Amino acid sequence: MAGIRDINARMARLSLYKRAESSPMNTPNTMILAALGMVMEALPRVFPAWFPPTGADQASARALWLAVMGGVEVAIAAGFLARLLALPLAFRLFRLVRAHEQASIGLPSARGISGR
Repeated sequence: MAGIRDINARMARLSLYKRAESSPMNTPNTMILAALGMVMEALPRVFPAWFPPTGADQASARALWLAVMGGVEVAIAAGFLARLLALPLAFRLFRLVRAHEQASIGLPSARGISGR
């Protein structure tokens, strides 16, 4: 194990090896991903000559792959947009509702139940 650490340390000093630092997905990146997915889905419809039928059912594997992967990319982008925009908006709205409440809801007084 010590040998691997030494090699990583030497490579880091030589700047040949850097640890991967993931940057968070931001709104412009999400919009570009969604646009790319929409283009992938639209290509077989706009240019059908580029996707000749190759299967026994006269379907194009390329067109199917682009449609599925385009849908996946749009879904991933929608999830990121929901996380980046919709969730903070919902939290802000909940804070506003809580801030406007002056008192808690009063419950009726408890009544005893007679055991007959």
